[in-house]
Amino acid sequence: MLEPTGYAFGTKLPDAFFNRGNVRAAKGDMPGAAADYTRAIELDPGHAEAHCNRGNARSRLGDPDAAIADYSRAIELDGKYVDAYYNRGSLRLSRGQAALAVPDLEAALRLAAPDWSLRERAEALLRDTRASHP
Repeated sequence: MLEPTGYAFGTKLPDAFFNRGNVRAAKGDMPGAAADYTRAIELDPGHAEAHCNRGNARSRLGDPDAAIADYSRAIELDGKYVDAYYNRGSLRLSRGQAALAVPDLEAALRLAAPDWSLRERAEALLRDTRASHP
């Protein structure tokens, strides 16, 4: 496998790994995607999107603790990262951690643009969680 080197079409090296990770994730290659996101993070530890996307890959690989750690780091780096809040909240909810999930989902909804693609899903999750965990 070729490894991105230098700058490709004006893209910084960490972004080259990030972009390749996105392609691998889209093709279902979660181990490859996670490896590329990890490489992007090694080169740029402040790359919030790489942390979030690695969390997605790790979640799909069955490592929820590592995924939550990645989402948390993305939020530390960018406190307005809507998708990281949503992903962490959804994952926590799937693990039965409603008390931790609710603030994440609330934050995602508070920070999201009105036309955010996951708004209806987040609202439904929050509504259902509140109904089942009063």
